Amino acid sequence: MGFKFNLWKEKGLLPLTSFIGHLSIGSVASPKYTTTYAAPSFRFTMQHTLSKKISLGYNIGAEWNGETPEPTFIYTLTTGYSITEKIGSYIELYGFSPQRNIADHRADAGFTYLIGNNFMVDISGGIGITDNAPKKYLAFGFSCRFNTKKTGNKKPY
Repeated sequence: MGFKFNLWKEKGLLPLTSFIGHLSIGSVASPKYTTTYAAPSFRFTMQHTLSKKISLGYNIGAEWNGETPEPTFIYTLTTGYSITEKIGSYIELYGFSPQRNIADHRADAGFTYLIGNNFMVDISGGIGITDNAPKKYLAFGFSCRFNTKKTGNKKPY
């Protein structure tokens, strides 16, 4: 289960900021995904608009795996570029820093395509920066945004 809550809008040096939270409850998962403990995660996401086409985003947070009480701290630093109204690109540095293990740092880049106001697909590829990170990867994604505002007879968008 998860949610995203917008905390405040961008204003001057103050970035657009949201809070994202998730909670996995291992005891209600299928046997393959059962964990000993609940596994929460959270992130503060921030974004600055640098120009009409360029943005700078960064996240900081922590997550738990459901098997140990120690958190893994997470971070992201990314820059996005709008190629067209529907096509975007990005370059990103990100990593994971477990409380008791060696940090894992990575870099990736990708493209996004906005299908409509509520649907987006993406492709990305990345490399590991530290020895314990995956050497290379390729990923495809699909995102869907749900409108949760009550609109009455009005169209939601």
